Amino acid sequence: KEHNPSPAVIVIKSAVSARAELQKEPDRSAAGGRGRQLVAKKSFLEIRRSTKNAYEPWRADSDDELRLLFHRGKTIGDLAAHFGRNKGAILARLRKIGTLGEE
Repeated sequence: KEHNPSPAVIVIKSAVSARAELQKEPDRSAAGGRGRQLVAKKSFLEIRRSTKNAYEPWRADSDDELRLLFHRGKTIGDLAAHFGRNKGAILARLRKIGTLGEE
């Protein structure tokens, strides 16, 4: 499923640039880069406190706004803060609505 923006939308960011942005994020691996640190899982309530819309269904108007802001060049982190969701949820939704291609 591919999204074709209307001629009125100027595409500033592509799927390739979004992936490159994610690769630039600092590595959260353990000292020396020998694997990831073990982190205790957060409870449902802890996740909801940090990301207000976690586990809430997406609305059609939110999809449109997400697509528009992404194409205007907002970072994944900015989008996550704006929508009250984590970065993984933003990426998953961008893929689902066809804004990011499959890897």
